[in-house]
Amino acid sequence: MLGTDQTGLQVRIEINVCDVCRNPSLPVKTYTVSAGDRSGITDRCAAHSEELEAILTRNVPYSDELEALLSPDARPYGRRRGRRGMQVVDMDEVEKAKGHHHP
Repeated sequence: MLGTDQTGLQVRIEINVCDVCRNPSLPVKTYTVSAGDRSGITDRCAAHSEELEAILTRNVPYSDELEALLSPDARPYGRRRGRRGMQVVDMDEVEKAKGHHHP
């Protein structure tokens, strides 16, 4: 927006708006999104940045759009952790298995 200040000098005012709703009264955050060798920047208000914020906090709400974006190995849910047959034991059990006994 161009205007003139009290001294008659020309002033330029820029407002960042959400790339989705374009509401000038809402505060926005700028996000940089990348995939492989591509990247882009998007400004989002709180309502339209929920999925991006969830990814940043690793609290990912699973959606059809997210399903389409993620490869099978990158999905946050349904991923097995650890090896098959791995067993969790405490240190007393480890020492006992080694043949050492604690009094």
